[in-house]
Amino acid sequence: MLGLIKNRQRMKPKNINRGRKWSIGLYTGDPLGELVELPGNPIIAAEDITDCRAGFVADPFIIEVEGIYYLFFEIMNLDSGQGDIGLAISKDGVKWTYEGLVLATRYHLSYPWVFAWQDNYYMLPEMNQGRTVKLFQAVNFPYQWEPVAELLSGKRYRDSSLLRYNGLWWLFTTWDDTRLHLYFSDDLLNGSWQQHQASPVAIGRFARPAGRFLDYEGKFYRPAQDPLPGYGSRVMLHEIEEINVDSYKERLIGPYFSASGTGWNSERMHHVDFLERLPAGIKQKVIVDDNDWLVVADGYNARWTIDPVRLGISRLRRRFRSVRNRNIR
Repeated sequence: MLGLIKNRQRMKPKNINRGRKWSIGLYTGDPLGELVELPGNPIIAAEDITDCRAGFVADPFIIEVEGIYYLFFEIMNLDSGQGDIGLAISKDGVKWTYEGLVLATRYHLSYPWVFAWQDNYYMLPEMNQGRTVKLFQAVNFPYQWEPVAELLSGKRYRDSSLLRYNGLWWLFTTWDDTRLHLYFSDDLLNGSWQQHQASPVAIGRFARPAGRFLDYEGKFYRPAQDPLPGYGSRVMLHEIEEINVDSYKERLIGPYFSASGTGWNSERMHHVDFLERLPAGIKQKVIVDDNDWLVVADGYNARWTIDPVRLGISRLRRRFRSVRNRNIR
C-alpha cells in the first residue's frame, strides 16, 4: 500500500449510491499525501445526463479556464450504442451543470485527454475502434472540436496519454493492455512520431494508463490501471525516474485509489486527474490548506440503485432542452 494516500469517508454524509455503475467524484488534499473525499459525491452520474440515455459516465478530465472549471468525460450513450464525450461546468467546484455531448464520431470514444497549448485547447480521446490516435482542437471551446492531426495509426490504441518534457512531446499508449509503448516528437501537430528504443517501457499488470500525469514538485508520476481481480479494479502510481530519447525508467510506488467498499465507488476505481488550483467554492465548504489540489476520479458500483429525484430532474430537462447538433466524424 502507498502509506501516504488515504481514501477517507468521514467528511461526507452517509453515502447512498446515487450512480449506476461508473460515476465521478472529487477529492482534495496533497496529491502525494492525504486526500479527503468531498461531500456530495458523485458529482456526475448517469442520471444527470439530459440529452441521451446514459449507462454510465467515466474517464474524467478537468481543465480550468479563467476561473471556470470544465469537466470532460465518457458517456456510455445507450441511444447510439457507443461512448461519446460529455461536458459539465462549474464556477465554484461544488455545483456542476451538465452541458451536453460535445464530441461524437462513428467510433466509440472515451478518455478525453484535454489540455491547453500555445493559446489553443486540444483533446486526445481514445477511439481504438478507428485504429488511430487522433488529436482534436477546439474551434469553439468547450463545445466544438475538429480533428487536426493523426499522431499514430494501425493499432487499437487505448488510453493514449501525452507528456510535454524537455522540449519534446511524449506519447504513452497501449494496444494490448500489458505493454506500454512510448513515442516522441518535437512537434505536436506536424511531427513524425518515433517509437522509443526501449518501447515497450512497461510490461505486465500495471502498464495501461489511468489518467493525467501528476507533475508535482519537479517530478512526474504516471497513474496506471490494475486489471485484477477485474477490469479497472484500482489506480496504481509510478514515479518516472528517467525519460529521454535513449532511456526510460519508472518505479512503482503503490496503490493510489482503491474501492471504498460502500457507495458510488464501492467496488472499483480506475481513473484519476489532477488540478493544482483549488476552486474557491470548495475552500468555503471544507477545511483545506492553501496548497491543496483538486483530484477527480471515477468509481464503480454494480448495483442499479439510483437517486429518483436526480433522475426525475434529468428526465424533465431532457424533455424541454434543445439537443445540440453533433457532427459525426
